[in-house]
Amino acid sequence: MVKSSIALLSLAASGTIATSSNTRRQAEQGLNAAAKAFGKLYFGSATDNNELTDSEYVAILSDSNEFGQITPGNSMKWDTIEPSRGTFNYANGDVIADLAEKNGQLLRCHTLVWYNQLPSWVTNGGFDNATLIEILQNHITEEVTHYKGKCYAWDVVNEAISDDSGAPLRDNIFLSTIGEAYIPIAFAAAAAADPDAKLYYND
Repeated sequence: MVKSSIALLSLAASGTIATSSNTRRQAEQGLNAAAKAFGKLYFGSATDNNELTDSEYVAILSDSNEFGQITPGNSMKWDTIEPSRGTFNYANGDVIADLAEKNGQLLRCHTLVWYNQLPSWVTNGGFDNATLIEILQNHITEEVTHYKGKCYAWDVVNEAISDDSGAPLRDNIFLSTIGEAYIPIAFAAAAAADPDAKLYYND
């Protein structure tokens, strides 16, 4: 593919990879095939449900020679999955999970705990420490259990590090109510729900 060739030859020009007839052949095979030939696990892409209405886009995204992994951009975030307390909606996330499975692509699930895209019932609920821990654990347990066996990996905690050099962690409802312990609590809940998934901090 022309775009794949341009991308890889641009990397070669920058010194990231060496140019050769082998490199050109890998570029023609696709980005994922080329990445794997260089010892990488995959070359992946993030996507959102609104993009899946474009059939040409979906055809390219579904080409495992180009993309060996998919990450849902927004469909697994808290405001989509649990818009009201105890009410879970997996419809949008399932669409992307099913697409990855159909294509034989890895699914990196994203994300369980983030300061952004939280429903107001979480941010404005006025919960005490014990109650918010229970809510956090329940949300993670329910979501990870739903996708157990489908997610190669989870971004468990997202962007917890502060942009302000004066504070190590970003101020959010979890930090202000639970404290720093919300991070290991989140990882422990995810690990218990799916021991086989790789767990990451994402920033």
